[in-house]
Amino acid sequence: MKDISLILLAAGDSSRFELPVKKQWLRVGELPLWQYVAQNIARAHPFKKIVIAVNEEDVSYCERLYACSLASARGKSAECGTSEYKFQSEQGGIGCGADDLNDASKPRGAENFKAQVECGADECGSVNLKFHFAPGGANRQSSLKNALKLVDSELVLVSDVARAQISPGLISSLIRNLGSADCISPYLGVNDTTYLGENVVKREELRLIQTPQLSRTALLKKALDGNEIFTDDSAAVGSAGGRLEFIKGEAGALKITRASDLAALNLKPCSRDIFYGTGYDVHALEKGAGIMLGGVQIPCEFALIAHSDGDVAIHALIDAICGAAMLGDIGELFPDSDAKLKGADSKELLRKVMRRVRGYGYELVNADITIIAQRPKIGAYKAQMQKVLSEILNCARVNVKATTTEGLGFTGRSEGIAAQAAVSLKFYDWQKHVAKVQGT
Repeated sequence: MKDISLILLAAGDSSRFELPVKKQWLRVGELPLWQYVAQNIARAHPFKKIVIAVNEEDVSYCERLYACSLASARGKSAECGTSEYKFQSEQGGIGCGADDLNDASKPRGAENFKAQVECGADECGSVNLKFHFAPGGANRQSSLKNALKLVDSELVLVSDVARAQISPGLISSLIRNLGSADCISPYLGVNDTTYLGENVVKREELRLIQTPQLSRTALLKKALDGNEIFTDDSAAVGSAGGRLEFIKGEAGALKITRASDLAALNLKPCSRDIFYGTGYDVHALEKGAGIMLGGVQIPCEFALIAHSDGDVAIHALIDAICGAAMLGDIGELFPDSDAKLKGADSKELLRKVMRRVRGYGYELVNADITIIAQRPKIGAYKAQMQKVLSEILNCARVNVKATTTEGLGFTGRSEGIAAQAAVSLKFYDWQKHVAKVQGT
């Protein structure tokens, strides 16, 4: 069995994709595209290590999301967000038949994310479901270099998450045909007449190079050491004097570049699940000239004591959104120890959170906010708050309520203001775009 690691590149900015969601965060069923692709390729070979390069700010979120999805898939109780899990099958061991190995819909048992699949050592070895996440860089090459720092195997298979339907047969063919080459790549031929400027090019001499590409790790690392930028691994290895090999690729291994490419793929629609989150926040009052609440300035004899502008309604709303999207809480994203956030506009914080949540493939279904205050009276400002928040959230279903505690407690004594929020999110339905492209 060859010593091979797998690197998947998922740190692109999807600048040509034309949808509000980055393609790596489109949902296939419940899974983000990067996880769907990684799990499918992982079952094609017992890789020594699997590394996924994602945007630097997404690393901890990917770790948390993947850990919890594994826990959910096994139907076991586990504390999501940590890196140590132990899963067992009902029989106390982990087993599969040959058909099970190729069925991506069937959950695997795992110990520290690694499922030892008992199909017989010669048949399939082990399926590695422990994913390591590397911070992406400014371009594909820098992301690859970061991922390669985690790889020490003799060989490394590199692919783009945007190639969502790579067959196990193609991966097996690359491994089988590497021979003494330093890099082997799949390619497609060119069927159409092709011009270079004014001259016709011999199309039989042209190759459209695909991924995945299998390379000797040491030579690939050496080739990427300099400042020259390469478009793929074969170009890098070739420039370092490595021997290149090519095999016929697959038309089905289409790279998703534009949103219209989704129409050519046979991907499962996104899950219709709804995700709920709640939030709560309190800030103390002091004498002042007005407060910011629900994104609206309210003139009164009070001020809110806070590191930021103290908008308890928006802070509760941010916490609710974070809860629904598994983003932690407002204190993790915007700690009060950060001097740059002193006096921060909470509306801007909400915009940042919503950009991130949309980027992760979610849409807001509705938001409901309750503000608890004896004074100042805020009933006259509710409609304005709803308008401001609806525009930021890009959602018409925003409701703001106001209540008092009838003089009881710290809010009743006008010592502070509290707010509660509840939201629901759903996955972005990319199939609606496909239907529009297809005219259905």
